[in-house]
Amino acid sequence: MRTVVLVGDSIRLQYEAAVAEMLVGQARVVGPEDNCRSSRFLVERFDEMVVPLVAGGCLVHLNAGLHDLRRMLDDDGEVEVPLAEYAANLRTLVACLEALDAAVMLATTTPVDDARNRAARASTRRQADVDRYNATLRAVAAELGVPVDPLHRLDPATILGPDGVHLSDAGVATVAAAVAGAVRRRLDGDR
Repeated sequence: MRTVVLVGDSIRLQYEAAVAEMLVGQARVVGPEDNCRSSRFLVERFDEMVVPLVAGGCLVHLNAGLHDLRRMLDDDGEVEVPLAEYAANLRTLVACLEALDAAVMLATTTPVDDARNRAARASTRRQADVDRYNATLRAVAAELGVPVDPLHRLDPATILGPDGVHLSDAGVATVAAAVAGAVRRRLDGDR
């Protein structure tokens, strides 16, 4: 049975158990215990967070972006990880994973509800930034020949909780089904 490693931020932590349940008998699903936060954080902690989970021939589903585009308490503040660095980090992560003989797929960042996120005010994330980061991810994926799981296409009205960023209970089920479906298609294509 093939191992699937889910790597990503708190959104990944929300859907990981549900994906594992959906893939019982088809794949063994694992992921880092902690929130992997941004692409920068993942590059810096790759050896401790990701390497122990990756075995040759596994499939890694990488979902990073919501921390990268976060603006702390200031709508006009700088993003945590600028776009050029985000692209470079994605390239580095894919190269490191492929060097470990892992198959890789990148997931676009899930949508954001600007109004709900602005009301929550823990940090600021904007859908316009999600769109820019996802365009960059898709360009890097095309350049590297890596498949993309288009989580950005999911309806924010049906998947997001009160903060406009994290998933509602219904959203966990919807996103988990999307991830499990993308993983199944990739596993079937690899046979």
